[in-house]
Amino acid sequence: MLRAIFITIFILSALLFGECKLKELMQKAKSGDVEAIYQLGYSYENGLGVQADKKKAIAFYKKAAQLGSDDAKLSLELIDLDDDLQRAKSLSNKVVINKKIRGLTTVLTKSDLKAIIKDAKKGDKEALFALAVMYENGVSPLKQDDKKALLLFRKAAKAGSKKALNVLNLRASLKSE
Repeated sequence: MLRAIFITIFILSALLFGECKLKELMQKAKSGDVEAIYQLGYSYENGLGVQADKKKAIAFYKKAAQLGSDDAKLSLELIDLDDDLQRAKSLSNKVVINKKIRGLTTVLTKSDLKAIIKDAKKGDKEALFALAVMYENGVSPLKQDDKKALLLFRKAAKAGSKKALNVLNLRASLKSE
C-alpha cells in the first residue's frame, strides 16, 4: 500500500514537473529563445509532455532553423528523409542502397534505413554518423549532399562519435592546406 502511494506521488510530480517545464519552454520560446523553440519541436515530434503533433513539430523546427539552430535543421532533414522513405515503394521492400563504395557493396532494406533514421532522431551517434557517410557518398536513395553530411557529422561528433570527430578534423586539415 505504501509503495502504491509513493508511485502515485512520483507519477503526479512527474506530470506536474512536465507541465511546468512545458509552460517554461513556451514562455522562453515566445521571447525568441532558439533552444526552447527547438525543444518544443522535439516535444511535439516525440509526444513528450504533449500530444504528438508532427505539424506543430515541423512549425517549431522551421522557426528554430530560421533563427540558426543546426539541431532544428537536422530534425527537419530527418523528418523529410523519413517521409521520403514512407513514400518509397518496391515489391521486395528494398529501397535501396546497392552502391559500390571503395569496392564495398552495401545493401540495406527499407526497414534498415527506417531504423537508422529513427535512431538518428533520438540522437544516436552511430546512426547520425551512418547517415552522414551516406549523404557524403550519395548512397541511394540519398543524393550526395556535403552540407547535410557536414551537419550530420557535427551532430554525431557532438553526441560523442569519435569517428565523426576524426572526419571533421580531417576535413579541417585538408581545407587548411
